[in-house]
Amino acid sequence: MLFPTGFFLWKSTSLLVVANQTKIRSFSAFQETSSWRSADRSAGNTTSSSSSSQFRPGPPPALHTATYTKAYQDTKIYGSKTSSVRTAAQTDTALFWGLGRPTTQYNEAVRKMVKATAMNRIQAARALALLNLIGADAFIACFDGKYTYSAWRPYTAIRAGDTDGNPDTVADPAWTPLVTTPNHPEYPANHSCVSTSFAKTIDHLLGPNRFDVTVTGAPASTEERHYTNSDEFIAEIADARVWGGVHFRFSTTAGTRIGEAVAGYDFRHALQPLHDRD
Repeated sequence: MLFPTGFFLWKSTSLLVVANQTKIRSFSAFQETSSWRSADRSAGNTTSSSSSSQFRPGPPPALHTATYTKAYQDTKIYGSKTSSVRTAAQTDTALFWGLGRPTTQYNEAVRKMVKATAMNRIQAARALALLNLIGADAFIACFDGKYTYSAWRPYTAIRAGDTDGNPDTVADPAWTPLVTTPNHPEYPANHSCVSTSFAKTIDHLLGPNRFDVTVTGAPASTEERHYTNSDEFIAEIADARVWGGVHFRFSTTAGTRIGEAVAGYDFRHALQPLHDRD
């Protein structure tokens, strides 16, 4: 049996409504006030890439596979609101990344980074523009995948485990995730797409082994988290989505790959110097 698709095969535990199409308006002011080239938006919906499907992943694993079964069991056990195996530290991590808003957290983190690295105004403006541009492209690429496959979330999959044709995915009709399920499809994981693009863009901006980011939690009273390694940062977010019960592991893996690819492509093509300057 293939992975179920369709608009009614995933279920949200949130009352918010998210549009399934994203458009980025032209931004020309940056080019007018700096020596950097603006992104080419003539090709389609993304800001730099040729189309929203350029980074589309392959399909999620079929329901009868060992990959799906392992991911199902891990999220079911660790991501349950009443999990007895998830540690206190894992719960804290899931909630830290489950309650905040990445765009707000990351822009604040970049402003701190700009000050710490003593960037000049042009460097700071380019860093902020790139991080938001690349994050937007990662978001668009992620949602292209989500609405290509319309895969069900753990919230639905685990409650309906007896309908997937896999004898190893035992259903739990009362299963509830630790973190409220976002109201859009499962695959790929958007947090991994956007967060990986953020981390890899900082690597591109600062160079290898210079990653140094402090992220504020939500609510503001939550203790900040400090990271000095982009791979550890990316891995923690992927773990948090599984521990929070909102994603399967193969979705965070696909999201990470998208974020890496988008960051690499956009950094090479977007906001490049118009000419050499002394």
